[in-house]
Amino acid sequence: MTLTDGNGCVKDTLFVLTQPDDLALPTGLTPNGDGANDTYVILGIDQYPANDFKVFNRWGNLIYEKTNYNNEWAGTNTDGEELPDGTYYAVFTASGREFATYVDLRR
Repeated sequence: MTLTDGNGCVKDTLFVLTQPDDLALPTGLTPNGDGANDTYVILGIDQYPANDFKVFNRWGNLIYEKTNYNNEWAGTNTDGEELPDGTYYAVFTASGREFATYVDLRR
């Protein structure tokens, strides 16, 4: 951007605006019952109570979906059946924004 003042002085400058994401989606889940990392915890989710959370397998099939998700996914499908170890794709949508990441599930 070039700025010129009333005296004709010119200044070239560059502005970079950044805003950190207020949500953090982890890339790992170990639902083995040890009390650590047993559910998929999205940091900052409390700011977005009206949301949609979806998990897809590697073939793109929707295997888990929850409206108003509140950090309760424990590596199961929508019917509550345990999913096998593997890599899944998670999508969190809220307030017109979409966040997505892979999730490595290991029991």
